[in-house]
Amino acid sequence: MEERKVAKSAKSKSNMILKINSVVLAVIIWIILSITMFPTIYTTVYDVPVKIDISGTFAEENGLSVVNFDEDTTVDVKLSGMRYEIGNYSADDLVASVEVKDVFSDGTYELAISVKSAHGDDFNIDKITPSTCKVKFDYNKSREFPLEVEYTGISADEGYVLKTPVCEPETIVITGSENKISRIDRAVVKVNDTKQKIKDSFSTDETELVLYTSEGDVIDPKDLEFSSENFKVTFPVYMSKTVPFSINVKQQGSKFDISKLKFEFSPETVTIQSSKDISQVDKIEVGTVNLNDISLDSQFEYDVLLENDMINASGIDKVSVKLDSTGLSSKKFIIDASNIRILNKPAYKTVTINTERITDVTMIGPRDVISKLTNSDIVAEYSFSSQSIDNGNVEVQVNIYAKGKDNVWYSGGVKYIIFNISDAEMIL
Repeated sequence: MEERKVAKSAKSKSNMILKINSVVLAVIIWIILSITMFPTIYTTVYDVPVKIDISGTFAEENGLSVVNFDEDTTVDVKLSGMRYEIGNYSADDLVASVEVKDVFSDGTYELAISVKSAHGDDFNIDKITPSTCKVKFDYNKSREFPLEVEYTGISADEGYVLKTPVCEPETIVITGSENKISRIDRAVVKVNDTKQKIKDSFSTDETELVLYTSEGDVIDPKDLEFSSENFKVTFPVYMSKTVPFSINVKQQGSKFDISKLKFEFSPETVTIQSSKDISQVDKIEVGTVNLNDISLDSQFEYDVLLENDMINASGIDKVSVKLDSTGLSSKKFIIDASNIRILNKPAYKTVTINTERITDVTMIGPRDVISKLTNSDIVAEYSFSSQSIDNGNVEVQVNIYAKGKDNVWYSGGVKYIIFNISDAEMIL
């Protein structure tokens, strides 16, 4: 009984193998018959993308470019050929191209579309649908544009100012069809959005080029060539500070306290900017004036000149300066010979003053001080230096001041005295 079951199982397995072999054999026979009896097949490949390339053509050599072509154009291609070559063809196995060999000038053309195998296979093209497409050509033109910079979210910290961003390169040459180039009004380098307050200058190349028409519409950069595709934008940051004006007063000797003088400036302040640290700059000196040239009604005008690393952000070209004469008055005096003093006389020389008096000496100071001064309070002084001294009469400039008063000064032209120098008598 057991032997019968084993024999039956073996027979069933043998039948299964026989069936499989029969199916395989049938398929092989069908393939052989298809190839030998029906070697040519007909098939249609749908939605083959159409490309256009004018490289090396007359159009390219004569400055023409494609200005209007629908890149989504596709064709359906009916093929005939050997089954083993095209039996499994899809759109990826075909290359469809626009024929541009007959384009010799600008304009719109109805151009034929050709198709070939992407693998070099041999087959027949029975039909291409559509067989043509419209393409517009125009002459190339180059034009240089200044590059503008656009950004958002970047600002200077308190006490600083963000200057106009600088783009590198500053200009760009764009080449394309004359029609498209003529539409470009502005070339803008946009900096990717970033929010930050800055104290120091910084640069970024996270940018993109955007082209605009005069109406503000964005122009598609497709089919355009650019002299540069990389742009670096630098954001200069300057320290900014508003400081008052000042004036330097020059005097002989140190009898007068310059700090007693008060001046009025118009304008009073100037805003300065610099890429350097100007936190220690507390004033801008406009010029120098001699103390003796300052009178009650004195008024001076100076050009506003700054150091090379500073910018005049106020746009002020000139500043006027006049003495604040509040509480001041003037009075004329005469200086007698007794109040003419010679300092640092050489020990081996005799100095004899020949000037008897100095007249028309105007002194300025606080009204209550000036009213109490007398001729005896005014002194003319000359101090010898270390230079060699020759004998004879000498005319020298003197310094004039009021004894014991550091808030009174002489105002007027230079005053001189004459003295005689001779050898001192030797005492044996």
